[in-house]
Amino acid sequence: MIFAKHELGFNFYEDEASFEKIKGCKNYPEDFYYEIFVLAKSTKNKQIRTECANIIKKQAPEALQL
Repeated sequence: MIFAKHELGFNFYEDEASFEKIKGCKNYPEDFYYEIFVLAKSTKNKQIRTECANIIKKQAPEALQL
């Protein structure tokens, strides 16, 4: 199995832990739109999915929203 690890040390196979690490970063959410998008698409956790989708809808650049 291949684990996709980000330079901050989280991986997308651990959705909840990864999302908490993203939220703890200094430039959240501006520097993490792609990661937030991937988590929104891949997580089974409804709360995380909803929170990520709301961030993308309200704050992400228009190109990412498309």
